Amino acid sequence: DSDPASAPAREPEPAVRPRPSPRLLKVRKLIERCYADPLSPGRMARYAGFTASELRRQFEVCFGTTPEAYLVACRMRAAELLRSQGRAEVDIAMLIGYSSYRRYLGDCQRHERTRRVAAGEAALRGRLGA
Repeated sequence: DSDPASAPAREPEPAVRPRPSPRLLKVRKLIERCYADPLSPGRMARYAGFTASELRRQFEVCFGTTPEAYLVACRMRAAELLRSQGRAEVDIAMLIGYSSYRRYLGDCQRHERTRRVAAGEAALRGRLGA
């Protein structure tokens, strides 16, 4: 399965991330502006002159996440806003770029699990004084 959210655990984050190139910033802005469009890894990479594997590797080094996971995170932020406006979940899925309601629900569940894990790790670091 090529689902970015089901990828194995990542290595610890480096203390300092390298400054993103203008091409990486261009991809990040594309994702933020066009999250409701069908953005495949190949399309995102071509937009900024990368191969898909180059983009994935460099994006993760600079931003700590993959382009695909960042796309899901942008979609989930938009979903939260639409939920707060009382929109139905099926409508939200279509408005934020999902052609499959089932895929939307899966991404919502994975995003929530990831968010909970991150919150737990932050709380643990706080208790340990790290």
